[in-house]
Amino acid sequence: MNAQLVGEEYRQYEHTEVLVLVFEKFYMRSSGYGSLTVMLEDDGREQNACIISSGGGQGVFNISYGANRAFAEDAAAILEECDFIA
Repeated sequence: MNAQLVGEEYRQYEHTEVLVLVFEKFYMRSSGYGSLTVMLEDDGREQNACIISSGGGQGVFNISYGANRAFAEDAAAILEECDFIA
């Protein structure tokens, strides 16, 4: 995915474990950085993932040229390889 991990947070609750990962990636096509936040939850019965992409745009209209979507799709593909269901 060629992104840099810039933050992570792990929390354990009574019956659930949560891992939040924050990545950053520079996009030449938009001359800006994109951010990707991935939250993974495990309650002992099932695992869930939430993927949120932001940034990556430039100019007054914050045009990203598809960078946000591509970043999120890359993360979803990696999670699918680990048997998460999209």
